[in-house]
Amino acid sequence: MKEEICSLPRIYEDIVELGPVYRVRITRGKKLLWKRPFYSLTIHQWLGSIHFQLDKPRYLISGTALPKLAEQLDHIVAVETKTRVEYQATLGLSSANLGKRFSDVAGSDSGRWVCRVPPPEGGGEFDLIARLKGGGEVAIGSIEFSLLPPQASASVVEELRPQLESIAASRKKMLDTIAGGRDYIMAGGNARSGTTALGLLIQASPDISMGLERFNGAYEAHLFEPDIFFQKLSRQLVKSGFSHEELAAKHEKARYIGDKKPNMVQKGWRMSLLNIPAFKVIYIFREVEGVAASYEARAKKNERGWAADRGFRSAVEDWNKELRGVPALAQAAASIYFLKYEDIYGSRPLMEALFQYLGLDPAQEEIDRGIEQTLTKNAELRASPHQLLPEQREFVMKHADLAAYDAVHALYQAQRQRQGPAAIE
Repeated sequence: MKEEICSLPRIYEDIVELGPVYRVRITRGKKLLWKRPFYSLTIHQWLGSIHFQLDKPRYLISGTALPKLAEQLDHIVAVETKTRVEYQATLGLSSANLGKRFSDVAGSDSGRWVCRVPPPEGGGEFDLIARLKGGGEVAIGSIEFSLLPPQASASVVEELRPQLESIAASRKKMLDTIAGGRDYIMAGGNARSGTTALGLLIQASPDISMGLERFNGAYEAHLFEPDIFFQKLSRQLVKSGFSHEELAAKHEKARYIGDKKPNMVQKGWRMSLLNIPAFKVIYIFREVEGVAASYEARAKKNERGWAADRGFRSAVEDWNKELRGVPALAQAAASIYFLKYEDIYGSRPLMEALFQYLGLDPAQEEIDRGIEQTLTKNAELRASPHQLLPEQREFVMKHADLAAYDAVHALYQAQRQRQGPAAIE
């Protein structure tokens, strides 16, 4: 089995099953600046002072800094795109700090230096152009997309060898871990949907070593090794009373190791499943009104790590993006278990069913205590829920993709039907 799932042609086939593979060339004039084949997952690559990120299903190319254009930097008015095909592309600034450095560009309508390009049919290219105060233009570069074949030919495998070998190394580590009697959990859901409470509930089991947002990007098997996993403890785990020694001892003998993160769909789940295809995925979702109210309340606190303008409007956008991608995650995952925020935290039977899904006894003292603590916390939150203003609720319900929610809810309902009458009551 190890040889099969770790072979480079097999990995390429797994990648193609998740999405098309593109080759990207970046040129300036006749000079080739950069060439790289990669799949349409979230992949980051530095090119001088430019940071390119491509994300499926719509390619997002974002710049963290403008390239050096000699003395002309002080004269830039805006950065635009000129396309050879019918792309819809816009550019703005990537951050407020960049706006301070290039004040003339800070007046961009979008407020971010970002170019959104719908996926081309087989390929295409577009130019990035700097427009100057004096009316002139300077070509920053040309970005060209071309589609690689779906078959794992020898030439394609060789071209992608560094990426494929990285995935193979993670899979070999995963198989060694499983052979040692341990398995992997990836838990999460949309932000403000109870993902932290979920992580703490799972962590209550003496058989699970669960991180809380230990890693923001894609997971790799080696990240769960103790020397990396315990480099920094999350504040939530510290507040919960776990010492470093206790967590390290638990990690060493745990039956499951894993991590939770919000916005799982938007944060590289495809790459995570390519690296660790054996992941048991636990996904929690929440109705949009509750998510939006929680976003708005968090934004008003003006806390570090949460922007003051990340309120109910941002909530709808994030919620839509997240839920639209859940069916693809469900189809790709080897095992997935759905939880609904409004149901689980007030229901002991549903929390017990979660541990039973993992093959654990919910009657264990530690699990029972964790369930009881979750029930108590849930009762406190329900006693003083966050509320949207009428006009805020109207905006949220107008812009929410309720069809995407219904699709996820249908997956959840089908799961509960399979579990039998006890899970539905």
